Parts: sequence; C-alpha cells; structure tokens
Amino acid sequence: MATGLLAMVVAAGLLSLSCLPAAAADERGAAASGAPRWHGEGRSFNYFPAPESEIKELPDNRVQVLAGEVLILPNQTVTVLTAMAQTQLPHGVAVSFNVRHGSERLMVLSGDLSKPVPVVCFGTHRIDLSPGSEALITDHDPSYREIAQSDDIGRRQVRLMELGHHRNVVTAEIQLMEALQLDPLLYELAHADDSRSRSLREHIIKTCAVLKMLTGVRGSYSHGSGF
Repeated sequence: MATGLLAMVVAAGLLSLSCLPAAAADERGAAASGAPRWHGEGRSFNYFPAPESEIKELPDNRVQVLAGEVLILPNQTVTVLTAMAQTQLPHGVAVSFNVRHGSERLMVLSGDLSKPVPVVCFGTHRIDLSPGSEALITDHDPSYREIAQSDDIGRRQVRLMELGHHRNVVTAEIQLMEALQLDPLLYELAHADDSRSRSLREHIIKTCAVLKMLTGVRGSYSHGSGF
C-alpha cells in the first residue's frame, strides 16, 4: 500500500523533496551547528524547534509555545497552549506551531483524517483542523500577505472568520509537499537524516497522496498574487 501511495504522489505531479535547486537549499539549510534537532525523548511529546523558538513544558501533559516555530509530535494526548489558542493533540498527529507577535499559524501535517484536531481560539471559538489544513489566528485584521503571499505555499478553501474586536481566524487547505519545501523549519525536517524525521516525512508524503485522492475535486491550490 505504501509503495502505491508514493507512486501516486509522483503520478500526480507533486514535487519531490529532492528537486529543490541548490540556491534554495543554501538559503534554507541551517548550518550543522545551528540545525534544529528532536527534543523531548522520554516525555509525553517530542518537538523539533526552530532556532530561537521558546517552549515551556507544564504539568498534566501540557506545553506552552511562547515564540517562534516548533513542530510537535505527541506520544500521548497533549494540550498545546499559545497566547490566542488551546490545541488538543492526540497521539499520532504532527502539528507545526508558528507564534509571532499578534499572530499564530498552525499547520496539521499528518494524523487520522477522520479525527480532526480541535483548536479553541480566544477561549470561545472552536475550529477543527484535519491533516493538510491550517489556521492563522490574529488579534488584528490580517493582510493578504499574512494569509498567503509571504510564503507562497499553495492554498485553497480559504475561509475568514471575524470574531469581533479585530480578532480573526483564517482556515485553509495547504499543499503539504510545498510546505515541506518552502517553510524553513519543515525544510529542515524534510532533509534530516534521523529515523524519526524520515518516518514522519514518509507519513506526510502518504497523507499528501491520500488527500490528492479524496479532495482533488476541490480544485487546484493557488499561490501568492494568484490566490
């Protein structure tokens, strides 16, 4: 089954991880001394942080992401707290959190397609994110560049929810293979040599193939100014 799914990725014309030009690799590849690595061995979750990211482990299987980007892979159900949201991560999902001043972006990279990840925004508004989707949460009216243009990752099914007092949630489906190539932290993951990274990378590629089968009728992904 795995071989068939990987073949579907190629047949569907999705980009392979090995096709990045050398210039892009130079720009996004971190030096060996500063490259992020997996942390949290023996804990309730493992995490893959970008340089200068800040996280804090709390009691009762909770973790707080204070700043920067971090990929979290729970070994059991874990609650992730950020300034504007609370996210319940079951075992088996992989979610990237990117926390900046005034905005937070969550990308669900892999997991059970039938069990969405629940996210409670600003303590009151719940959204459910499936693998291959994201949420941008802001305490201001987001610009077009914030929503899509800054990273040029393909998106579709974009929905803006206004929660009042300039608080907003933008959800979208994302092109996972492009996220692996264009997001700096995920690029590091895609080219890491350790077994955990390789296993997760394979899961993401399989997820991409399954989504192509199940959601291809929703149309193509749009990029940047063409969004």
